Amino acid sequence: MEVTKLLKSDHQKVKDLFSKAMPKGEVDTGIVKEICSALTLHMEAEEKLVYPEAEQIKASEELAQESYEEHHQAKALASGS
Repeated sequence: MEVTKLLKSDHQKVKDLFSKAMPKGEVDTGIVKEICSALTLHMEAEEKLVYPEAEQIKASEELAQESYEEHHQAKALASGS
């Protein structure tokens, strides 16, 4: 599967999971864990496949670096650190 299609599919999956996480105002911790897992895999794919390529393009180099930092913070939240 093409990486952009995979990443777009991941985005939709996580959106769908978020809508299921609080069906009646209560948080479903099982779905929250699934969201964290899906986001972690998604971020790893971006970091290995997308951002290195973006860094090679001068115009997107700074954006790639900002994205790495955002992922670092998101991973800390997802792991509970």
